[in-house]
Amino acid sequence: MFQYCKEVPCAHSTFSTDPDNRDDFLDHLVDPNKHEEVWRLYHSRYGIPAEKAEEYASQLARCKRIIENWDKIRDEERFNKGKYLDENWGYKGRNLTFTPEEEKEIRELVKKRAQELMEGKDDPAGDVNI
Repeated sequence: MFQYCKEVPCAHSTFSTDPDNRDDFLDHLVDPNKHEEVWRLYHSRYGIPAEKAEEYASQLARCKRIIENWDKIRDEERFNKGKYLDENWGYKGRNLTFTPEEEKEIRELVKKRAQELMEGKDDPAGDVNI
């Protein structure tokens, strides 16, 4: 699938250069039912049967790495998708010019403000200074 594209990310990829995320996406395209089963097992509260753990060992390890890197993967996908839409379709949508670092800073400010509100530090003037 990816060998046809001159650049990654492309319209056919996940907009992520993370190899685990791309392989996971490819697994979803090849066999959606198996892909769903692997993720269901990974998130299982009841443990994974030994035979399934052995059968899906590499995919389950990949799930773990994807979860560990999720913030980075998500930021990269958002940024690259926005860049793709802007360059190929002229779409100037919301937040498309933010770098992943800027998006992270904005998220941290929003979290901080949400925490302040939960602690009762509401702004009496009604201004939300994020």
